[in-house]
Amino acid sequence: MQGYPPNDAPQRLEKDRLSLALSRLRGVYSDNLIEVVEWCMSLDPLSRPQSVFALQKELSRETERSYTKLTVAEKMRLQFDNIVSDNKKSPRKSTVAGTKFK
Repeated sequence: MQGYPPNDAPQRLEKDRLSLALSRLRGVYSDNLIEVVEWCMSLDPLSRPQSVFALQKELSRETERSYTKLTVAEKMRLQFDNIVSDNKKSPRKSTVAGTKFK
């Protein structure tokens, strides 16, 4: 969802940033999907879905999708984050000074 895998559960025990990371995705993904991801990423293994069927059932449940309304500042931050991540994915080729193009 953010372009990189989450930290392993043992690392998250020390400093869990999952809530912060998911809060940045509100407005981009539905609140329902973010709640399912939080459920799947629970630190307690027994709090997670215990089967693929349970997860599939939750994902296929027909509910109205709700999205958190983003503020102007949050929208700008998302756009800035997209620009930064695009630049990391495809760095521009630098040209050698003094090279002539015809």
